[in-house]
Amino acid sequence: MLTRLASRAIAPLIWPALQRRGEQTDWRDRWVPQPAAPVALWIHTASLGEIAPYTALLHELDLPIGITVTSGRSLAAVQERFNAIADVRPLPLPGSPAMAHLIADWRPRRLILLEADAWPDLLAAVPKPIPELAVLGGRVNRLTAALWRRHVTHIPTTALSGIWTGTNSQAAAWRRCGIPQQYIHTGYEPKLCAALPVSPPDEFQTLRHHAHLTVAGSLHPDELETVLNGWSQWRRTQSDARLVLVPRHPERLAEFTAQLNGRDAAVWPAHAEVIVIARYGVLAGLYELADAAIVGGSWNGRGGHNPLEAALHGIPVVMGPSVHNQKRLIELLGEQIVIAPTPETIASALARQATGTCDLESVRQQMMTIAREALRLP
Repeated sequence: MLTRLASRAIAPLIWPALQRRGEQTDWRDRWVPQPAAPVALWIHTASLGEIAPYTALLHELDLPIGITVTSGRSLAAVQERFNAIADVRPLPLPGSPAMAHLIADWRPRRLILLEADAWPDLLAAVPKPIPELAVLGGRVNRLTAALWRRHVTHIPTTALSGIWTGTNSQAAAWRRCGIPQQYIHTGYEPKLCAALPVSPPDEFQTLRHHAHLTVAGSLHPDELETVLNGWSQWRRTQSDARLVLVPRHPERLAEFTAQLNGRDAAVWPAHAEVIVIARYGVLAGLYELADAAIVGGSWNGRGGHNPLEAALHGIPVVMGPSVHNQKRLIELLGEQIVIAPTPETIASALARQATGTCDLESVRQQMMTIAREALRLP
């Protein structure tokens, strides 16, 4: 009751601020109950990035699926990809009538939590006994570890299929949450489930005419200056070079263009020395057109975004010093990833254009086997 009252009081106050930052849902979308048919499998994801590697596997399932999404910004993209096979909804607020009704209507037999700290508050809302539970790519931080310790007593070991994570340090964090060692498995990298190169949409084929094309993807505004300075230093030796910038959050386009004043820059479909493509869902294909990639989230302490989409095309991948979220992938990709903390080292990495590729197919099959087990695919 207290959780419900708190959510009801706070949600209308914070939602306008969230919407200004790109949230696409209203708090009522997460509070007001909507009818739902029963499902066998409930999958929770933070955004499209967490569930995308499982696209092919989920399309193989011959059973009803429900998917909840935390990020309203990603909701439309997840719906576009999975609406044909699943009931896709925004995650209801904890303690809300929408959450209670959804669980009562869905009555899932199995719950899969994908990455993003595993959302322990969601477990508190699930009626006891909890459905069969698996966590794929799960990680915990100090806050979520405390929440897990609070809720873990509600998870009978007979219901826990396993927690698959990437590193020994994360395994240790799960043990501190009270999860028995026999249910914790390391070496899992969910992005490798979809380790296949993606081709660009037809509208971007004109970019093939640009020599020395660098695609800088998943960039945040606070790291743009470092990347631009590094690329500009390298361009002094390659006057025909072009740079494609793909913001992590396209709705923050204005923050990017404000930093491009004084440069030969344009927003797609216009062409210039620096081209900004502010659109979701196209980055993985754009890497096919590039001679080198720069992957963001790694110059601002966020831990780095996914370098695999670029690496699959056999091009060198430049990242900043903050890559702790991609540690396992970087170990697998080896010399193909170049860590460049400063503009000078970015320029040097682009000039070197060295690439050492690795055969990821066998590793991908291992990850697919784990995912099949967790999803209970035949």
